[in-house]
Amino acid sequence: MRAGVLLMSHGFCLLEEMDISQRLPAYSNASAERRVLIVAHQFPPAGGVGVMRMLKLCRYLPEHGWRPAVLTGSAHEYGLQDPDLLAQCPELSVYRADVPTSLRVAHRALKAAFGHLGLGGPYRALGFQLRVYDDFKYWLPWAVVGGLRAERAFRPQVILASGNPFCSFQAATALAALTSLPLVLDYRDGWSWCGYRRRRGALPAWLERRLFEPACLASAQRVTTTSEPMARSLCAHYPQAEAKTAVIYNGYDPADFAGLDTNPEPGGPLSISYVGKFTAFHRPNRFLRGLRLALDRGCPPVRVTMAGGLDAGSEQAVRELGLESVVRLTPFLPHHQALAHLRADVLLSVLDYGPSHRDPIPGKLLEYVAARRPVLAVVPADSPASGIVRELGLGRVVDPEDGEAIAAAITELATEKQAHGRLPEPPRCPLAERYSRPFQAGQFAAVLEEALAIKAGGELGCSTRLGARS
Repeated sequence: MRAGVLLMSHGFCLLEEMDISQRLPAYSNASAERRVLIVAHQFPPAGGVGVMRMLKLCRYLPEHGWRPAVLTGSAHEYGLQDPDLLAQCPELSVYRADVPTSLRVAHRALKAAFGHLGLGGPYRALGFQLRVYDDFKYWLPWAVVGGLRAERAFRPQVILASGNPFCSFQAATALAALTSLPLVLDYRDGWSWCGYRRRRGALPAWLERRLFEPACLASAQRVTTTSEPMARSLCAHYPQAEAKTAVIYNGYDPADFAGLDTNPEPGGPLSISYVGKFTAFHRPNRFLRGLRLALDRGCPPVRVTMAGGLDAGSEQAVRELGLESVVRLTPFLPHHQALAHLRADVLLSVLDYGPSHRDPIPGKLLEYVAARRPVLAVVPADSPASGIVRELGLGRVVDPEDGEAIAAAITELATEKQAHGRLPEPPRCPLAERYSRPFQAGQFAAVLEEALAIKAGGELGCSTRLGARS
């Protein structure tokens, strides 16, 4: 079994193709099915970008000799729903550990009682101070109980947890301790050291930083992140994680693009599409101001579609800037419907969390790779997202703090569209395969094999795992 893995050593991430069957004699029978229990509170029928990494892993892991099952929460914990996604994994076993309805009713009644007594404000303030790690903290005990049942039914050889929410990490850590199974932690976002998670009381922040996260990391045989800067940030805060940390990107699923036409109609105004969700922590406001500046200076016609939902602050910015006739907003869309909006002249990627949070790679940026349309990336110049756009020749990178540059980029693209009727496709790049979900499933399979070997007492020295990045 061969797979590529990005591994951390002394602050560097390098790509190596490893022959796992030769490295791990205890698990060298490539025909033997292995099993992994994935703990992921966020999973279909919940929708949104947060479910895609584990869903696609479940879809492609069997090709690498691993049968997955999923431990998750209630099917309706999340407001965004995309039930069609589960059809991609028809044979997947999904174990749901639901919080009892009576407990939810009691919690709502308690909140209402405090409100009637005029104590709603203090109750919310106390709740904030005690909000230890995420909005789904109440799931933890039920996840452990449900996980033990899943372990008895499924008999996995490894436990893999994906966060956020990080109750998945804590549940998986408890399960690994109770079952003596190896543990892999997959960071889709940063935890205690993440910029937008610092809005916590002092006690919860201290507990996350000093107790919960270190305990999970100490229990894990392997750790994965979605970018090199995220891995460096993790290892800067917890140096003990450096030797066990690997980088596996998010990516695109080629099957999602089979037969999908992303070429826009020639002529007409420049069409720009953004596919994804904006929140209070992640808004397109500076792009919108750059768009307004470009139009005020006589830019050729532009039509912008933002498909996936905007928070109230972003919608207000559209109105205040007088862009209602230019920017079309859609609510959250199921994934297969959202992909239809990739049929545009330019695909927009935005990363504007602020200077302290540049590590994430927007999930839709990597789907743009498969769409083969020019990209306008409004992202920090030193971010990993910027590096991917440049590496693959996807399009233009503009710093979100540079309104003049945003306006200039929009004007240049609109002028080119007006002059030639269409914009050329980005060149094909062989490096794009490393961002495909099947390739990344092979990387995960290699990490799972290593976790098995380490738990069995094997030694995989860091120096033997490094190779030239390709």
